[in-house]
Amino acid sequence: MMTAAPIHVGIVYLETDYLETDSGWGSDEIPDRFIMSFTGGAAGTQMTEFRISTDKDKDGLSIGDLIFDTATGGRGKAGWHPFLVTKIDAVSGDRVNVTADVTDGTTELVIRLTNFNAGDLLEFSIDMDEVLRMHSDLDRFNAALDVIASGQEMEDAIFTASFTAPHYEATTSESLFRNDFGNPAAQFGLRLPPDEGPTVDSRPSRSAAAIGTVNQTPKPISIGGTVWVDNDLNLRRDPGEATLPGVTVALFRKNNITGQFVDTGHRQVTSSSGTYLFGTTLGLMPGEYQVVQTQPDGFFSVGAVAGSIGGNSVGRAASSDILTGINIPLGDLHAVDYDFAEARPAQVGGFVYRDNNDNGRRDAGEAGIGGVTMRLVPRNTIVPFSPIETQTLADGSYRFQNLPPGLYDIIEVTQPPGLDDGRDSAGTVDGRVVGIADEPGDVIRNVQLNSASIGNEYNFGELPRGIITGGVYLAPPGEDCGGRDDARSTPLAGVSIELVGPGGVTIARTTTGPDGQYRFEDVPKGTYSIIEITPKGLIDGKAHVGRISGIQVGAAVGGGLIRDIALPAGATGTRYDFCEAAPAQISGYVYHDRDNDGLRESGEEAIPGTTVELVSASGQVVATTQTDAQGLYRFTGLLPGNYSIRQVQPTGFLDGRDTAGTIDSVAVGAAINPGDLITSVAIRQGQSGINYNFGELRSATLSGRVHVDTDGDCLYDPGEMLLAGVTIRLINASGAEVASTQTNAQGIYTFTDIPPGTYTVIQEQPAGYFSGTARPGSAGGVKETDDRIGSITLGSGEVAVDYDFCEKPPAE
Repeated sequence: MMTAAPIHVGIVYLETDYLETDSGWGSDEIPDRFIMSFTGGAAGTQMTEFRISTDKDKDGLSIGDLIFDTATGGRGKAGWHPFLVTKIDAVSGDRVNVTADVTDGTTELVIRLTNFNAGDLLEFSIDMDEVLRMHSDLDRFNAALDVIASGQEMEDAIFTASFTAPHYEATTSESLFRNDFGNPAAQFGLRLPPDEGPTVDSRPSRSAAAIGTVNQTPKPISIGGTVWVDNDLNLRRDPGEATLPGVTVALFRKNNITGQFVDTGHRQVTSSSGTYLFGTTLGLMPGEYQVVQTQPDGFFSVGAVAGSIGGNSVGRAASSDILTGINIPLGDLHAVDYDFAEARPAQVGGFVYRDNNDNGRRDAGEAGIGGVTMRLVPRNTIVPFSPIETQTLADGSYRFQNLPPGLYDIIEVTQPPGLDDGRDSAGTVDGRVVGIADEPGDVIRNVQLNSASIGNEYNFGELPRGIITGGVYLAPPGEDCGGRDDARSTPLAGVSIELVGPGGVTIARTTTGPDGQYRFEDVPKGTYSIIEITPKGLIDGKAHVGRISGIQVGAAVGGGLIRDIALPAGATGTRYDFCEAAPAQISGYVYHDRDNDGLRESGEEAIPGTTVELVSASGQVVATTQTDAQGLYRFTGLLPGNYSIRQVQPTGFLDGRDTAGTIDSVAVGAAINPGDLITSVAIRQGQSGINYNFGELRSATLSGRVHVDTDGDCLYDPGEMLLAGVTIRLINASGAEVASTQTNAQGIYTFTDIPPGTYTVIQEQPAGYFSGTARPGSAGGVKETDDRIGSITLGSGEVAVDYDFCEKPPAE
């Protein structure tokens, strides 16, 4: 429960004669002042009204009482002042409305407020005179009044404040004014001046204050709900579901000290409409509650449903008969729809029978099987329930009765001798198919039984067993695994064979006999895989799918697995064979072919770390490797077949000449140049292919200079002018321009990343100069014209320099 903080309320009275002028002192020149504020309380607490009564003994006007002098005439002396609001400070920002009710010459002031919240401040003024003598004559009465009402004279005046707050009863504080009132701000957090202090509002002899404290009482709460028959067990009250009258419900409240729920002693019995209510007339206070239902006879509890408070879901079901954690933090809140669902008992049954035609239906003439143990396993029932067993009768029937509604599995525990699990079938509940049968599995799952449900024909069919046979052999030398040739193939004895059932579970193991044959008997109907463990030293060749009733059944995966063998009940599968092969291998080198002749020669360095792929005849990459420090790559353990070898171009190299190798000293395959590919490598079992090599090249560079040759020797001398911006073109052996560049500020031009080959460099004559001559550089070549050098042969990685062009200056 959320406990509201105490309300502290206070009002300070100030006699203001000390503010009057010398000439006006004692004339009520300035009205008396009041300062009022409050703190604490529940959220939303507001002061609605306060009263100041100066009838101190509550005996009517008498000596020592004070009167409010608010108008001319009547009771009062000297000046008069009406009620006047001088300051409102609303910390909440709300607009505060203030009205006053006071009659001139009386002892009571009533002030009514709206939107006045904790922390707000109200100041007002009004004139007060003290009664010193009682006279029936008005003039004599007024003459005896004291216009200066000090703090001591305000002592024992009565201050009454009224408050309201959501979820709480209205409350009132009553306190008396005291001349010595200390420091309300320090003691209670009130926005009021102290009795003694440095400010103008602190005048010990001229002030008094009333300080009150009051606690708020929450309004009562209520809790209610319904008990009903939940036919579909969905914990919702659906149309047409009956309610249950006469069910006893008890109410408990949590002890906040012990943390335990304590019986409140309150009981309710559901009405003819199944409802119960712990109403507000019981005076229930906010807190945490628990509702406990007494289980009605002849029913099973479905569950308890937590309801809501103010539209918010609150609480939980501690059990099917207990709703707990109903936390009602504030008064005037009402917990609704705290409901309890009940259900009637259910039953289910069926048959175990011989399903001769394997159609999963109990047909006429298919005999029942007696003496089979059946088990009913609760998976999620509305009350705790242990598995129960029964046995089929002579006609194969069984039945489970008086069951709590919920979700069940039905299990055929004992398999009838000589038969295997057939097709099981879910029956009907109230005329509708409910549940699913494991195939295979002897289990019918997810049988949902609702209130008063009857389940029928939950049946289990049984089947005869079958056989699967086959062989393992080595293909004839130099031949592929095209199929078993009993005359030429070599039987392999002692090979491990596994029969794998549904879910990847190995259900049988055997080994081949001296004739290479294997056999699995007593195989239940189902879909199987056969796994052959490849003999040491051999590789998978090819698996061959056999036949059942003359029809090929199954699928071969690689050389060691035949899967999807759907074996009917009592059938025989034959020639599920496995062919083995001796492994083959292919190797070669990746190297820098400096002379680009396609031959790996002494001094031509290896290229390590190059990726090489082996590609099958169908275009699939079947293996990937990398060259070692010697540039060697090798593919081992290969199946016979027709392969291609593909090299991934190494970084920093250009494609050179590739060379097909040999198998058993016979050249096999064809290199695709250029292309980094060797194709048509046809290899058989046990063979080795070698020297399937990939030659690579480095790119070359060619550079030179263009300068003004003043002495006619075409050699650059210091002081001779270097020509920038001269265009130089590079022409390949086919006469095609492959690159173009211009000389830089030093007259130098450079061509990079040039594939090895024969080239020509041509200078475009620079404007303003006469053609001089040209000079071949470090890689040789022929000066063809003054602006052209040809027959430049660049080798792999060659750096050719000094291919210079010399120009003549114009005549002066």
